[in-house]
Amino acid sequence: MSSEKCTICLLCGTLGTLLTGLKTAVLHREVANIIDHVKAVTGAHRVTLVGHSMGGLASRAAIQLFGHTSDVDKLITLGTPHQGSWLAALNQDTFLSLTGLPELAVLAGLNPSSPGVQSLAPSSPELSQINSAPIPSIPSMLHVSIVSIDRGAALAATAAVDAQAISCLSSVTPACLGLLSHLASLNVAIPNSDLLVTTDSQNLNSVFPAVGAIVDTSLAQIHVLETASVASVLLKYLGIAP
Repeated sequence: MSSEKCTICLLCGTLGTLLTGLKTAVLHREVANIIDHVKAVTGAHRVTLVGHSMGGLASRAAIQLFGHTSDVDKLITLGTPHQGSWLAALNQDTFLSLTGLPELAVLAGLNPSSPGVQSLAPSSPELSQINSAPIPSIPSMLHVSIVSIDRGAALAATAAVDAQAISCLSSVTPACLGLLSHLASLNVAIPNSDLLVTTDSQNLNSVFPAVGAIVDTSLAQIHVLETASVASVLLKYLGIAP
């Protein structure tokens, strides 16, 4: 039966997406195909897209690259690397790749050399394509960027990097040169991130200020995996919270 009510499409930047990469989402219309299927099965006219991590970029691809503007009522992204991930860029710096910093990705359960992670480097062709494509300005479409920080892990990682930098003061190894030359930017990025994505990159307005996305930072002091808190925030924007 046809319905005006929006259908919710939940998309997660989980292992499968990270392994195949943003390139798959861009080239193979992953989310665009899901939207078509959900509309056909439910009879809904428009859908709400909730994208975690790379799922948010895949959702944007459906809107920006595949013409699904009129099909989307809300785009809600959680921890999405709209400007890429500082961690994904580490392997692109020869010296930094020797420092052991890429091991942070391993600790997060990711392979820093995988196509999925590499497609999140700020200068990657996939990210450049989606960020250079116009995003439609539709007054009826609500954009929400939910920003998260794993504060405890981020501060611990920052302390570990600073400790490594101190030990490098008496060393001239390539790894130490790479670390010391990037220390200032790392000390800004790491404590303001979920270890993968900075708060600024999670904000869609940083890429498309004209969109005027709602930016929710209520998860900025807790671990993103505290599901009760995440669920509460999502329900608020889905319009079904008390």
